[in-house]
This record gives sequence, structure tokens and C-alpha cells, in this order.
Amino acid sequence: MPNLSNLQKFLSNKYFLKSFFAVSLLASLGLGFFFSELLAIKNVVVKTDSEDKIKTQYLDQKNLLTLDLEKEKAKIKEEHPLLEHLELRKVYPNTLFVSYTQIIPAAQIKNNGEYLLISASGKIAGKKLKKSANLLNLTYYQKIRYFQSQLGQEIGNQDILYGIKAGNRAKEFDYQIEEIMIKKPGVITIKLTPPLPLIIFSQKKSVAKSWAIVHNIIRSCEEREQKPKVINLLFDKPIYNL
Repeated sequence: MPNLSNLQKFLSNKYFLKSFFAVSLLASLGLGFFFSELLAIKNVVVKTDSEDKIKTQYLDQKNLLTLDLEKEKAKIKEEHPLLEHLELRKVYPNTLFVSYTQIIPAAQIKNNGEYLLISASGKIAGKKLKKSANLLNLTYYQKIRYFQSQLGQEIGNQDILYGIKAGNRAKEFDYQIEEIMIKKPGVITIKLTPPLPLIIFSQKKSVAKSWAIVHNIIRSCEEREQKPKVINLLFDKPIYNL
């Protein structure tokens, strides 16, 4: 004859376990709902000087805790290729800070019938059919490849980056640049407005030191009432022609 007390214990334990799991499930669901509401994004604070405003409405009500910042950054950059810098930062319980800047053109290169606008960091910032008067103008000895000329892409040509950096540095000495010419690898020629000389830079040498040498030569020649036509920095010692 079966032991009724053991059977009752078994049934009571089984009922207790079912009740325990049911209560635990309800508590988990309730707690999950509570935290999802508590940590839902309610404020998206955007800081930028860019005219290209990114869309952030889709982030509203997303769970701040589980939000994958790197994934969201990749998504935003894909939709806005002209972003230079993008930062997403969580501030609990329900605020997301978004900070970004836009690529600013510093120079232009004529390429396949159009002008590629390039930032100081070497990213393609836009394309135009006509030359802009307020940008550094570069001529290059070869065409820029298609995959390098898309918006937001980085130019891998180091001599172009050197040329832009050298062109921007000229402003420190109040020199005006007519054109930057790169006719062969590693040799950057900068044409200053007359009567200032033509400057031939070597990519192997520091931009800052090279401009310091150029400035000293020009100043020294002015004191002697001389006008150098070309200053060549390709060799160990600078060479200049009067």
C-alpha cells in the first residue's frame, strides 16, 4: 500500500516548485519591465557646430544599459560619411550625449574633371565642378583612385598630406600660396605669390623645420635686398638661386 505521507510531500514539493518558478518568472518580468523603463533613453543631448544635423530620434526609448555604442557609431557614420569626429556617451539613468564635428575642406585637387575637396587629415570632404578661391590648390602627378575619392574616405597618399600640412603652415609666416605642385613622389613644390620664391620641399623632412629654414633665408635675403627665385630643400643643405 502506497505511503500517502510521502505522496503528499512529493505533490506539495512539486506544487511549491511550480509556485516558486511562477513567482520568480513574474518577478523577473516585472523587474525587467521596471529597469527597461527606468533605463530607457529619454534625453539625447547633441553638441555640434556642424550644419549637417544627424538624426537621433530613433534612439529614443532604447535601453541605455544594453545600447551598443560602437554599433550605433558605425550606423551613424554610414549614414553621414562627412563626420570627422563622433562620440557617444552614456549618462545614467536615461541620457545619451552625442558630440560630432564635420569634415572641413582644406585643399582641392582636380581629378577626372572635378575638384576633390580634402580635409587637413586627408579625408574627402566633397566634390565640385569649379575651383574654390579660398582653398589650397594642389596639382598631382597621377589620378586619385575611385575608392579613395568617395565621401569620407581617407587619402592614402602621404605626399598629398604633406603638401596640405606645408600649405597650412605657410599661414604662420603670412605667406600666400598660389599653388602646390606634386610632380613626382616625395617632392612638393609650393608656389608663393610673387615676388616670393618657389619652394621645393622634401617629404622626408619636417614641415616645421623646413619652413623655419625658408623663412630665415627669405628674411636674410631681404636684409641684403636680394630676391631668391627658388629655395631647394631636397639636399642636406638648402640651395637657393637669386
